[in-house]
Amino acid sequence: MTESATRPILDEFLADLNRARHLLALVGDFKSFGSSSPSEDHRPEEVWPAAADLLLRSENVRTDLPLLSGSMILYLAGRYEFFMRQIVESTAQEIAAQATSFESLPSNLKSALRANTLMVCLNPKRFGYDDTESMVLLQQLVDATSNNTGNIYINAEMTSITDSNMRPGVVADVLKRVGLIDFWKEVGKQSSIKLHFAEKDEGQCTKQAQNKLNSLMDTRNQVAHPTASTSFPDHTAVLSSVEYLKLLAEVTVDIVNVHLAVETS
Repeated sequence: MTESATRPILDEFLADLNRARHLLALVGDFKSFGSSSPSEDHRPEEVWPAAADLLLRSENVRTDLPLLSGSMILYLAGRYEFFMRQIVESTAQEIAAQATSFESLPSNLKSALRANTLMVCLNPKRFGYDDTESMVLLQQLVDATSNNTGNIYINAEMTSITDSNMRPGVVADVLKRVGLIDFWKEVGKQSSIKLHFAEKDEGQCTKQAQNKLNSLMDTRNQVAHPTASTSFPDHTAVLSSVEYLKLLAEVTVDIVNVHLAVETS
């Protein structure tokens, strides 16, 4: 996979993170606005009634703004998971494009295609397919295994399927399907990660990078399944997650590109 292939995937993800950043900044501004007081010389109820009404309403909801910030965690976690699936699928397609037959594919990729296709066929609705579509997936696998023309087709969606949140272990597993072993170890080697955590030890950088993603997914699950004791994050905490996901996405693309440059050279 060349950088030109991964760049659009990364750019779309970064653009969505930027939208989230602007929305969270607006939440912070609104929180500050709700705690402000107008000057006696400028009474908003006289010169700007809408502003006066907004200020009055903000006083009642200011302490509930973490509910709004917390809901962004659901979006961020889901968007990151979609980004990772796109990266894995694109990587699988690039590998397949260089292969002369199904049997010449890396063993991890072949195993993933077989196992996940059969898993979907056994329970298609669980993965968003109907019975007819699952049979098409099975036929695509059969066709790929018997194709000796040197131009095989794989359904890359079968390489990225998972029914779990993209915690560090799941991320490592889906990337392993396309031959990228020890992903988190590679993450810990990156200078941008070391700078982010102000840590030069690669093992500690790996651990902190994993902990940060785990923390985000923990918060995601708490927000998705709230109880009376659920504590919703402030907008500044969610902004921190946005910045981390940006860094992690950029590092992931770099690692994947290096991996494929070596594998397909």
